Amino acid sequence: MAQQKAARCPVQKRARRADGDRTRSTITKAAVALIAEEGVAGTTQRKVAKRAGVSLASVTYHFATRDDLFEGAFDHMIDESVTQLRELKKAAQEGNISLSEAWDAVVRDTDGRTPAHVAASFELLVASMRQPHLRPISIRLLDALNAFFQTWTQGPDPARSALSLMLGLSLTEAASGRPLANGDLARIFIAFGLQPDHRACAPDHANTLPTSTKGS
Repeated sequence: MAQQKAARCPVQKRARRADGDRTRSTITKAAVALIAEEGVAGTTQRKVAKRAGVSLASVTYHFATRDDLFEGAFDHMIDESVTQLRELKKAAQEGNISLSEAWDAVVRDTDGRTPAHVAASFELLVASMRQPHLRPISIRLLDALNAFFQTWTQGPDPARSALSLMLGLSLTEAASGRPLANGDLARIFIAFGLQPDHRACAPDHANTLPTSTKGS
């Protein structure tokens, strides 16, 4: 009987851990959605609990403070963004997607709206100006985007220049609700020496996308 109990314990612990991971993921996804809709200032632990369909105690168990919740939400968002950028980079290197198509996939939903994770990304960048503890998360996002652009450039400097401009343009789109016309977007890319309809041109030594740094 004691052996049976001992055998069940690891299984039960794994099940509890899996349940906890699912709950944590549900909470962070709800937090990202709320941050995108109401901004950092309008997002509270209580609102996140209601959005996630869990108790406030569950939120505070996983994220003791509001700052902890924001860090967890932004980390989750960056993980998803890095995964998407890595997949788009691979598709570009295989000749299956152009620069214009890849950028469109990053900053717009299929109906042309700004996706929640893009809006939340801008909230993260703005929050990082006043909250230095968020800057490593912002840097991870910016490094991933820079590596993404290096698929089409021959080095980091033009990629950073293109990234800075495109961040400004995507913020303008998000604020106005008016997507930039494809022709205008193409001319901007060309001004930076990037061919919007071309497939990947960067050599194999271009930077790879960063991996998660949680716990570092």
